[in-house]
Amino acid sequence: FADQGVDRKAWTPYVEGTWRNENDVYKLTLVFAEDANYTFDVKYTDLAAHQADDYEEDAFTVDKTAPTNLMITYSKSVLEETPDDGIDYLYYDDQVTVTVTAEDATSGVHYFNYSYVNAEGVSNVNAQLLNQRIEATRDGTKGTATFQIPKEKLTELNQFNGTVTVTAADRSEEKTGLSDVKRIVIDNIKPAVVVTYNAPIQSVDNVHYF
Repeated sequence: FADQGVDRKAWTPYVEGTWRNENDVYKLTLVFAEDANYTFDVKYTDLAAHQADDYEEDAFTVDKTAPTNLMITYSKSVLEETPDDGIDYLYYDDQVTVTVTAEDATSGVHYFNYSYVNAEGVSNVNAQLLNQRIEATRDGTKGTATFQIPKEKLTELNQFNGTVTVTAADRSEEKTGLSDVKRIVIDNIKPAVVVTYNAPIQSVDNVHYF
């Protein structure tokens, strides 16, 4: 402020330090530390009743809190079971639609990063996909996005057997992550049946004798 006589009481909650006079330019540092969406305006009158030109209002957000309530849900499976290892297995014969949601009260959920990761020891017909960004659709404080596993059309070369990991980010790049423990199995390959016998003593008219 290139003058003096500013009403200091209005700045009290945000003031850091004191007014500084630098060659008749008066400066004050304000710190907005609380999470909130702010608007900032300045109206200035000096002791001689001169008013400053109108200041164009600023808008800014302080958000130091990561998104909360991150959840992952899946489209209906053809079979769900929990064997002795205590892990929930969801079985599918086609692409799975995955829905992710999170909440952020201040700047809102901006985007999600997702990966679907093969379980250890699965065959090479299973294909994983890592670090895919999708924008969130916002409804108030809630952000939502959907994606499919596999991302492309299901073939014999991109089956899946593994788990899903998601990170939610707000517009201040604060992030929350979740690695789901549910095991997703996508399989549209028909079983191949092969029957073998030990050598018969003899075969007559396609009848085998052992």
